[in-house]
Amino acid sequence: MTPRPYTITLRYVSGEPTGLLIAKHTAWRGTALAFPRVLLADVRRDRDELKKPGVYMLSGDRRLYIGCSDAVGKRLSEHDTKTDTKKDLWNRAVVFVSETDKLNKGHVAYMEAELIRSL
Repeated sequence: MTPRPYTITLRYVSGEPTGLLIAKHTAWRGTALAFPRVLLADVRRDRDELKKPGVYMLSGDRRLYIGCSDAVGKRLSEHDTKTDTKKDLWNRAVVFVSETDKLNKGHVAYMEAELIRSL
């Protein structure tokens, strides 16, 4: 099968590559958001996407944590306030959500498992 061309659109919301990045893929009705931990409160306040179910990755200090939630922003805030050594060592988040609100807990749990399996 011949690969089909596609476009990925990257939007640097603040105009800075270290701020909030929103990515969209023409062949998927979803959105990816990437941002540093220090912007979590602002992104939660300003972006409705974080109220949706989704999959997230937390990275930092050569570690990667993959999780899913019915309300990604709320779950990220829980990670932000935890002092658990494994979850406290993150400085960047990447979140994947659906634009069409078609993801449910089963979908995001499957996506989480596939991401973990791919490592």
